Amino acid sequence: MENRVLWVALIVVAVLAAALLLKPTVEEQLAPEITHAWIAIEVDGEGVARPGPVDLPVDTSFMLHGVLEAVTRDGRAVYYTEAPALEIDGIRVADEDLRPWDRPGDMRARWSTLEGTLPYVELKDESTLATSVIEPFLRASWPLAWSIPGDLEPANDDHLQNPRTFYGFGTQWLQIRFERYSDERDLLPEETWASPDATALWTDPSGFRARISAVLPGALGPASSVFGLTQLELPASASEEQRQQLRDLADAGLIFSRLTIIRDQLRAAGLGLDTVDWQLLSLTGDAVFGGDASPGDLLQVGERVTVLWRDEGTVGIVDGEDLVFDFYRGAAVRPLAEVFSGEAAKVARLSL
Repeated sequence: MENRVLWVALIVVAVLAAALLLKPTVEEQLAPEITHAWIAIEVDGEGVARPGPVDLPVDTSFMLHGVLEAVTRDGRAVYYTEAPALEIDGIRVADEDLRPWDRPGDMRARWSTLEGTLPYVELKDESTLATSVIEPFLRASWPLAWSIPGDLEPANDDHLQNPRTFYGFGTQWLQIRFERYSDERDLLPEETWASPDATALWTDPSGFRARISAVLPGALGPASSVFGLTQLELPASASEEQRQQLRDLADAGLIFSRLTIIRDQLRAAGLGLDTVDWQLLSLTGDAVFGGDASPGDLLQVGERVTVLWRDEGTVGIVDGEDLVFDFYRGAAVRPLAEVFSGEAAKVARLSL
């Protein structure tokens, strides 16, 4: 009798141990099936994150939240995320459908920005625009976290000898990659999920939602939005098909050229190349900043065209210390004297 009780006890213990060992496996098999990864953006501590694209005033803070969307066995969508709340296409996701990651494994989130390979690309022949490849720049200095503070500074000039100063405005495309490790000491992930990549962005920019743009107000808006993007210039022999493709990519916010910048500045002011009025502007200290020329106006000498930005020299006077947006071999902010050395320029008043 005692042996029988002992054997029963041993069997019960073994069954309980097996159940405990199998419990994570069974739970994982019954867990919601992950369908895809995406990025939600929370603006200025609002408490609600949304898929992009998002356009912000300069100096507006934002948070990036990774999302793993899944489907339960009964077909209900649930969202693994650390966002305080989610809204998709104007519809608020129910709180019970949001959950932090509570499944087995060590989960890490790796963030990348999707950028042109260089700030400036000049095609030398009639090769297709596909040679201007957008690629992921892994942001190794960003936390391996589901939610991080947003940062618009580009990475494609970090390796250059003189990277451009970042002024807080521009456009950035994003990707997140989730990696699940069986053990935190493992070198390779057991499973991965990633939001749409650079190929998806290049082939279908209108369907790519993970974009943030911070722009300056008024007439400075179009020109300030292209910082962080690659400037792409075609050869003189480019076909009309190539030129139209470049215009389409610029309209999608993927790249820009000198001509598309001028076009967009004029378009925002309700003007065209055939209707703009160019006037002579003194650069010797006789022109009034805010009167004869204002932020957002185009300044031209020869083939060089810039956008006037900020009064940095003698207050109220257009002089060489004032800052302009210059689009020579990539978007950059430069003093006026570094761009134009003569006594006068032509100005197109777009800020009126």
